[in-house]
Amino acid sequence: MLNERINLWTREEYTYDTGTDFMPTLTTYILDGLNKKDAVLIIPGGGYKGCSSSEGEGVAMKFLEAGMSAFVLTYTTRMRPTMQPVQKQPIRDLSRAMIIIREHAEQWRINPDHIAICGFSAGGHLAASLAVHWNRDFLQDIRGIQEYSNKPNAAILGYPVITTGEFAHLGSFYNLLGEDASQDQLAEVSLEHSVGPHTPPVFLWHTVEDLTVPVENAMIFASALRKNTIPFELHIFPFIGHGSSTSDETWYTRGQDYLNSDSAQLYRQVAVKELTEASGKPTVSDAELLDFFNEPAVKYKKPLPDPMNYNHNAKWVKLCIEWLNITFRE
Repeated sequence: MLNERINLWTREEYTYDTGTDFMPTLTTYILDGLNKKDAVLIIPGGGYKGCSSSEGEGVAMKFLEAGMSAFVLTYTTRMRPTMQPVQKQPIRDLSRAMIIIREHAEQWRINPDHIAICGFSAGGHLAASLAVHWNRDFLQDIRGIQEYSNKPNAAILGYPVITTGEFAHLGSFYNLLGEDASQDQLAEVSLEHSVGPHTPPVFLWHTVEDLTVPVENAMIFASALRKNTIPFELHIFPFIGHGSSTSDETWYTRGQDYLNSDSAQLYRQVAVKELTEASGKPTVSDAELLDFFNEPAVKYKKPLPDPMNYNHNAKWVKLCIEWLNITFRE
């Protein structure tokens, strides 16, 4: 397997100011062999505030087991409220990642017409954004873009953020647009309004117990797909709250190495910078970092829910792979 991390941009191209040396990256999990494989580009969630480590490599492993090559995107996020809203930088990151995969399709033995994107929560919003906005003018100046080269052939959306209406996850939209976004800006990122003939087939799943991103988000998007006769498959599971990822034991112990995970490095840099400037101390402890993030629970294992519940949710992976096999061979 080819496993490497690739910068999406040159330093000159990347203009979002994080106050750190962060660069958006594409991590590859490319299967060996001579035959061309289907591929899935995975987009973790995190409220456009970070990239969740529980929705990256673990998900990639599931698709690898099914014989597909996989990629994980680490995209631009607004790690602290003092940063500027990320605006269109995340969708530009995702577009550039798709372009890179297609540019290397022959070398990586990937079928360029069988590339799906798979996003969770705010990453689901980002995936759905590309599914409905891939042909917009603001993406046409990206290096390497050619006609259709950033278009996903299918989209997989897990408990996605979709609407800015009654069931909105406001934190995601604040980090995306800022707290003073105009109605026109909000309308553009309320993705049910942008579904059209250009939208690829979609697989959606959500849970009834999700109190962070209500299940209505998936239902609203499914309704828009139906109105526009876009093929889709929707699964709504009764159990488990937000962020259930692969819904197995690996997912539920995701917090063990939070402070050292790749997706947490930008958090660490920002936190160290702000804490040392505020205190005058040259170093900070892990305890101070966790307190700064206001997420102390992520360092500890959480008790597993009823196995019947999370194993029931885990069926989405099998259902999704079956759907992809049908979708890519119709």
